[in-house]
Amino acid sequence: MSIVSRLGCYPHHLDYQDHANEFRPFVTSFGQANYRSNALNTDHLGFRVQFDERGKSIDFYKIKNQPGKFSLLIGGSTSFGVDCSSDEKTFANKITRSGSQLLNWGLRGAVCQQELITYLSQKHLLPDLDSIIIFSGANDASLVCVRGEFAYPEWGSVFSEDNFFQQYRSQYAVRTRSSVQTGKIVSWIEKQFGLGGWRRNLLNWLARNQAYPSHQSENVSLTEAERLQVVIGHLKNCLETWGWVAKSTGVKIHYVLQPVAGWSTKELSDRERVLIASDIQAIPELALFTDPLFYKKFKAALAEAFFSSEVKFHDANLWLSDTRYNSADIFTDSCHLNDHGNEVIAELLNEHIFGRGK
Repeated sequence: MSIVSRLGCYPHHLDYQDHANEFRPFVTSFGQANYRSNALNTDHLGFRVQFDERGKSIDFYKIKNQPGKFSLLIGGSTSFGVDCSSDEKTFANKITRSGSQLLNWGLRGAVCQQELITYLSQKHLLPDLDSIIIFSGANDASLVCVRGEFAYPEWGSVFSEDNFFQQYRSQYAVRTRSSVQTGKIVSWIEKQFGLGGWRRNLLNWLARNQAYPSHQSENVSLTEAERLQVVIGHLKNCLETWGWVAKSTGVKIHYVLQPVAGWSTKELSDRERVLIASDIQAIPELALFTDPLFYKKFKAALAEAFFSSEVKFHDANLWLSDTRYNSADIFTDSCHLNDHGNEVIAELLNEHIFGRGK
């Protein structure tokens, strides 16, 4: 992504850029807890700050025995609300304000296994649920498109697995003044490298003769077809477990394939077109990710998992293909939404999941 372009259109994206990922057992990667900024704030667990129908912030250590009907949202960064201008602007919060209390357990960068493990790890905090909405799919699909993400395919994959290992190791290291200072320097270098351009070229030149240990992982040289097979296998496995949850608890579980630019017939706005083209220039694999033919192939493979499942399948890309959304400015990149985009998704979920009409 061109950071300059995205920040130029959405200056509050800087609050998301500065929100770190941290290690948590089993789920591997989780957003920084107790993070504070104008656009984004997180609670003591790392979930986004969210509110009940009266606008009061939710404490997950106190909500379990509260009366009322609740639904749970599970998903990745789009569910989390990346690029909303405030915590109040997420589509989960908009649905709550419309009368259906929707708890938001969106997790930045999560794939299907991390979504499921988050639920299994923290479900003891939840009140009785009427439904669970898994608003997801983009992260799993992108793993098919990005080369080299599978270090241990038999177990699954998380984004930037090797980089995260190096980063999270410091959370368990002895904290000395020198280690803290070293960490600050490393973080600064990583940030400069992430900005790209002359900074990245300079750092690459400085590090050209530095030895780097080889990656002691298993096969990462998978073809696109092999990556698709691996990803769909893990999705099917997770959906089978979600089906067991639905059958044993009576909770209705909906899987909503989230909207991605290029996956619907919606015409892009001028700004969407510029931002997404900039993304593809920076990350060429996104051209495959946003390709309608890839979407059809991924959806066809995914749909097979629902034939005998207790989980109901929905495709938000079909909802967004309504001509009323043509040229609507909703995407900040290929899969994240601005404030208006969150309003649109809230309306569509209210219509198709909660039965509240247009």
